[in-house]
Amino acid sequence: MRPIDYHRASERLLKDASPIRRQLLGEISDNKFKYYVPEESMVPLKSFYR
Repeated sequence: MRPIDYHRASERLLKDASPIRRQLLGEISDNKFKYYVPEESMVPLKSFYR
């Protein structure tokens, strides 16, 4: 998922966020290409899918 109403979640939301919450907030990488081709470590929710 990517947020459409903001470019990045606020620092307040990201400060103590777990990796799963960071993924849900759209904070995967500073590299915009990684949103479309993420590395395994960037998408912790994928393990629940398997």
